[in-house]
Amino acid sequence: MTNEFTLDEAALAILAKPEHSKLFTEITRGIEREALRVSHNEAKLSQLDHPKALGSALTHPFITTDFSEALIELVTPPVQSLEELESSLKDLHQFVSQHLDQEVLWPASMPGLIEENGIRLAHYGQSNIAKMKHIYRCGLCHRYGRMMQVIAGIHYNFSLPKALFAAWHQGSSSQLSLSEFINAAYFKLMRNYFRHYWLLIYLFGASPVCSNSSLPPTVPDYLEPYDEQSYYAPYGTSLRMSDLGYNNSSQASIFISRDNLADYVKDLLRVTHQPYPDYASIGLKDDKGEYRQLNTNLLQIENEYYSPIRPKQVTRSGERPALALQERGVEYIEVRALDVNPFCPVGIDMGQAAFIDVFLVFCLLADSASLSQYECQEKAQNLHKIVTEGRRPGLTLGHNGEAISMTTWADRVFAQLERIAKVMDAGVKQAVFLPAVKMQYHKILDSSLTPSAQILAMMGQKQCSFQDLMLEQAQGYAHDYKTHAIEAITQDKLERLVEQSWLDQKQIESTDNVDFDTFLANYFKQGTV
Repeated sequence: MTNEFTLDEAALAILAKPEHSKLFTEITRGIEREALRVSHNEAKLSQLDHPKALGSALTHPFITTDFSEALIELVTPPVQSLEELESSLKDLHQFVSQHLDQEVLWPASMPGLIEENGIRLAHYGQSNIAKMKHIYRCGLCHRYGRMMQVIAGIHYNFSLPKALFAAWHQGSSSQLSLSEFINAAYFKLMRNYFRHYWLLIYLFGASPVCSNSSLPPTVPDYLEPYDEQSYYAPYGTSLRMSDLGYNNSSQASIFISRDNLADYVKDLLRVTHQPYPDYASIGLKDDKGEYRQLNTNLLQIENEYYSPIRPKQVTRSGERPALALQERGVEYIEVRALDVNPFCPVGIDMGQAAFIDVFLVFCLLADSASLSQYECQEKAQNLHKIVTEGRRPGLTLGHNGEAISMTTWADRVFAQLERIAKVMDAGVKQAVFLPAVKMQYHKILDSSLTPSAQILAMMGQKQCSFQDLMLEQAQGYAHDYKTHAIEAITQDKLERLVEQSWLDQKQIESTDNVDFDTFLANYFKQGTV
């Protein structure tokens, strides 16, 4: 039986060598932050188009939209410095805020009081790829509803330097090629992530409250009324990751193997070609011949699978993500289980980022057997407990069929995190990782330090609603960004990117040489014989 608390001591010894530990300074990171645009004074969801001054949402590399026209997504370039990562994210927030007229960015994951029929789907222009992106969102709307799709999050992209993998590979007895070794290592990381990521949700969950408009007709029994506008989970951490959000039951029948890259790709492609009666009943097109969804399969495309972590490879124009992975292997890992922190102007702080780095290296180095279907069910039950009552004193989780206290599990993980953090800090001038681990451990000792607890505490202290507290935060951040100028060189670079993005969109639209039906058929033919 696997012992996912035990590290691969031989691997740790290799990576702890001075010539290797310094390679941790070359970790590459990127952040994708989602945020709804709302009116400055009332927090009403914006009904305006994505601002033209921010560039084309189709082609701008750093500023785009997600499901809704009002759901901005800010994407940092991949960088190797936490300071540069934070600076890049701040610059993007500042640039966007300065181009919003009477609007602010909502600072929380769960939306405020909005009406589902007021959520406009994102548009990307007239090109075939733009139409495909819009129709995909139409499909999401029909399959899951609009409200779930405007719940915002933070995606954390992470990769270790190839030189570090090469050193580990050389010092091991592995018979795999280096590329195979890297793929296997990342899949090992993902398996352990599924076992332990409840810890990230406990530490960083920041959505214990939701507006009435986010609720289904039958209110879940773990929620209680907070005021006339909202409900809350008294010991909850992240309603975003509950069945109200991205852990819903509609994809419960999907099982994707994390044993290895080949099985993962095979399973992912299988469900994108698997007919599904419920979605067939929606219809592919409406009475006017307009597409309702891209297809009637269990998943329209790979990205519809709401996994809390994904293996990623940079795709070429028009390339399917699963085939990019199959062709070129895993380039980086995308962590998708993070709430937006409303107490941080950019939604995440660099202490959290450093902790996530250590956590992911722990998942890479800990023992990791295959994930059985039973274990997946057990971990799903653990997740439900953490998101709905993670701060409840004495909470227990399931581990190999037995109950274990949440704090005992956390203690065992943190003991290994400290060991790893010391190795990672050995290669930097000033310790970054161990202080981050120690800072987060305080939340295990005192749950009132968690963001979820702090949100409820502040609402109580101010005697205000969730909506009013979040609007106050949003207004403060917007004021700060608008009163502090971006460096001229950065401002100029971002303005030029806006101009170029519109030129790039026009270029794409002018070079389409087939009708949309043919374009879509060709896209789905990829990887078939």
